[in-house]
Amino acid sequence: MKKLASVILAAILALSLLPALAEQADFLGVWYLQSYSINGQHMEAADLGMSMVLELAADGAGAARPLNGPDESLEMNWREENGQVLVNQQGVDMVLTVEGEELRLEAEQEGAVMILIFTRTAPELLTAPEGEEVAIESVEQLNGTWTLLGLQSGGTYVYGEALEQMGLTYGLVFADGSCTVYVMDQEVSTLPVELRDGKAVTETMTLTMIEGEILVQTDEYESVIYYTRVRPE
Repeated sequence: MKKLASVILAAILALSLLPALAEQADFLGVWYLQSYSINGQHMEAADLGMSMVLELAADGAGAARPLNGPDESLEMNWREENGQVLVNQQGVDMVLTVEGEELRLEAEQEGAVMILIFTRTAPELLTAPEGEEVAIESVEQLNGTWTLLGLQSGGTYVYGEALEQMGLTYGLVFADGSCTVYVMDQEVSTLPVELRDGKAVTETMTLTMIEGEILVQTDEYESVIYYTRVRPE
């Protein structure tokens, strides 16, 4: 009789765990960052040229790593508390919810609200412009204003409009044989330009042209910046 009661009790407990197991199945496994927002400022992972892979295991362990960056991962863990699923990373709790095909992590720290949106599908990330290099024939050929198209750094290409949304703007203005560099709408330097082997060269940077429309800047910082000409309206 006691054995029968034990079997019945075990069955009841197993049934009571089914909803919880079903809920866990909704969020366990591999997820890919699609977008994030901080205090309402929304950014798409594709525009940033980077994404995150989030892995959540049934034992409460978790990890996050770049999709296309260095092979490094951040350890984390998840737990159920007061009817919520919380993901903790470096002491910060993020509330996890699943809505349809999206997993959402939300956290508030020092007054800032951050929301991360994941799906099961990896985003298609932008890549740096490619094309045949075209010789620059004269410094005057560059005259006018050039605005940021994108930035390549550490294997990641970030779209210019995404940087502008974060308040990071870059620009070049060519006139009278010189190039003026603007960062965040502030003039940084004005330097003379000379031609060397079809490239425009200043004291701090080298500029090449591809497809006759895009300037490619390289410098001592090993980053590559792409500019496109601002056409008069």
